[in-house]
Amino acid sequence: MLHFVGDIHQPLHSSDDNDAGGNDKTVTAPGISSNSLPESYVTDARSIVATQLSKAGARLAFVLNNALK
Repeated sequence: MLHFVGDIHQPLHSSDDNDAGGNDKTVTAPGISSNSLPESYVTDARSIVATQLSKAGARLAFVLNNALK
């Protein structure tokens, strides 16, 4: 359940770009060398990631609370 609820909040997992659910995308992070994303993408993504994590947490709590009543 955790994996399912988490995945539906990840845009790369819930779209089809012929990239194995985002697993074939290569990006970089500090200290890791691979292809890089434009800084503007990273800046914009920060708030989106925070929002999606909040939504996923709230929805997972809802699902679990209802399942374990």
